[in-house]
Amino acid sequence: MPLQGKVPESTRHRANAVADSLGISLGLYLEQLITRDQLDDHGRPLWAAEAGLLPGPDKPLPGMETSAA
Repeated sequence: MPLQGKVPESTRHRANAVADSLGISLGLYLEQLITRDQLDDHGRPLWAAEAGLLPGPDKPLPGMETSAA
């Protein structure tokens, strides 16, 4: 099943280099990363809070930001 997403070019190069170094496809590498993600009780990756990806009182949900006038 195709999976697409936009990432910086440097991230794409890194992912391909890691997959190549393992002798596996990029798809298999991504599958392993996703399958091995440790999740919290809400189904969110444990690293999401540290990465600043969880909404909170000071951070609205993606797409819900107010535009500065």
